[in-house]
Order: sequence, then C-alpha cells, then structure tokens
Amino acid sequence: VRFLGPSCEVQRAPFKADVSVHPTSPRVATPFEVHYEIENLTNFHQTLELAMTDPSGCNDSGLLFSGLINGKLVLGPNEKQILAYSVVAVRAGKAVLPPL
Repeated sequence: VRFLGPSCEVQRAPFKADVSVHPTSPRVATPFEVHYEIENLTNFHQTLELAMTDPSGCNDSGLLFSGLINGKLVLGPNEKQILAYSVVAVRAGKAVLPPL
C-alpha cells in the first residue's frame, strides 16, 4: 500500500518527564511528596514555562500543593531537574494529580 499524501518527519520530544508519589498510598490530612523529574534530551539550553493546572478546571481537586506552580525552568544540555512538591489531600477518595 502506498500513501500518496505529503511526506512528513516525526521527531522525538525534546523533554522527558516522570512523576512519582511518596508514599504511594497517601492519607487524608497527611502531607505526602510528589516529584516530577524533567530531563532535557537535547544538546541545547532549553527554557520551560511551567503551569500546574487543575484537571477538573474548577480548582477543586481536593489537593493542596506547595512548590513551583507557575514559572520558568532553564535546563542545560542533557540536564535533569526534580521538582518536589508537598501535597495534602483535604478529602477522601481518588484524586487526579494535576498535569504539569
């Protein structure tokens, strides 16, 4: 089968991001840690604009965060940074971590 559309090149993402939660089963009203590890996969300095937003869109996820919520992060070539947040769940049940 031959595709007659325009050719395109798919490039890999210039960053890698991983998230980890410690402990893995947090409790209500007990602080826990969330770590976002961001790695620059290029050989160039990169500037990231960070904006943590509530997935529900109404700022009522039931989680209180402390740490860098909005700002800029500068990464050198092939550099890794870990963004650490202290989080407190204010109600019981499942909660979705906001995307970074």
